[in-house]
Formats: sequence, structure tokens, C-alpha cells
Amino acid sequence: VAGELNKLLNRALKEHQNVKDSIKLFKVKVGQLVDVLKANEEISLPILIFIDELDRCRPNYAIELLEGIKHLFGVRGLYFVVATNIEQLSHSIKAVYGSDFDGKTYLKRFFDLQYSLTEPSRKQFCTEISSKMICPKLENLVYGLKYLFDDAGYQYTFSSAQELIGFVLDRHAEYFEISLRDIVTGK
Repeated sequence: VAGELNKLLNRALKEHQNVKDSIKLFKVKVGQLVDVLKANEEISLPILIFIDELDRCRPNYAIELLEGIKHLFGVRGLYFVVATNIEQLSHSIKAVYGSDFDGKTYLKRFFDLQYSLTEPSRKQFCTEISSKMICPKLENLVYGLKYLFDDAGYQYTFSSAQELIGFVLDRHAEYFEISLRDIVTGK
């Protein structure tokens, strides 16, 4: 039994060393790629890889991806930008490691810099979306809704179709309790 256990242990250590060697080789090769790209005058560095909505992935996948990035891609000139909801992602981490696990502290080891973007108000968001729309003139779009009143009797006036659409979108989102993300995705 001791001899078999020793063989298994040696095999496991050898496999572990092979993985470490493969990771080193991978980093060297990616570093060489970055150097070649740096030498090409038509390509500007750094190389940025964007990952969006990691918090919406399966918890195991999110963890594996973060660990892979940390261990495989620690290469100068190559950066990952991860757009995610840290709070939600930390809950995913807890789903894997247990409810008492400190997911936020765990995540800090993967991110060198962290920026939090403030969420705009729903009205600002709807106004911004509608301002980019190409619409006909207001009088051709809607007749009779140029003037609307709020609960206090205040009269809204709209100078453009985009302004009216932003207003209507905001009111619908409020009434149906639609999140900003769902306003854009239409879900």
C-alpha cells in the first residue's frame, strides 16, 4: 500500500510540475506575442481584453475564469478589464465556497484597480437613450400628448420627440418597475 501511495504521490507531483511548467511557457509565449506586437508600428499597446457581466455567469465558471486570468495572463502589456457587479459576484463566490465565505475579500486578490460607476437616475438614463434616437418632428409623432400633467397638476411641455419618448420610457419603466439593464435589453 505504501509503495502504491508513493507512486500516486510522485505522479501527482510530476503532473503539478508539468502544469507549472506549462503556465510558465504560456506566459513566455504571450509575452513574446506582446513584444512582437509592440514592434509593429501599426499596433498600439497595451492590449486590453474586456470581460462584461461576469456576475451573470455560473459561479464555478466565474471563479475559474478569474483564476485563469490571474495565473495565466500576468504578462506586461496585456490587461483585463472586468465589468461586473462586485456585490452580485461575491454572492456567486459564496454559492461555491459556502455562505460564511468572505466573497468580497476573495475577489480583491484578482483586481489591481477597482472603479465604481454611479448608476444614473432612471430619468437621466431614459433621456440619454431617447436623445440618440432619430425621430420625426414632435407634431408628426404624437397628436394630443404634447402637454401632459403630473399628479400635482404640473404641465409638462416637450420640445422634441426625443424628449417625449424619454419621458414616456421613464414613466413606463417606473410603473412596471423595469431596471436600467432591462430597459436596454428589452427583457
